[in-house]
Amino acid sequence: MFTKSILIAVVLLQLAIAVTTSGSVRSLAELSAFLVIVGMLWNQPRHSLPKKLY
Repeated sequence: MFTKSILIAVVLLQLAIAVTTSGSVRSLAELSAFLVIVGMLWNQPRHSLPKKLY
C-alpha cells in the first residue's frame, strides 16, 4: 500500500510538471506518468472466478 501511495504521488508530480512546462520535458513527464499508471495496473493481482459447486 505504501508503494502505491508513492507511485500515485509520482504521477501527480509528473502531471504537475507537464502542466507547467512545454516541449520535450512535458512529453517525457506525460509519458512517464502514463507508464507508471500502466505498471500499477499490470502488477495488480488477478482475481480468479469462483468455481461452481455442483
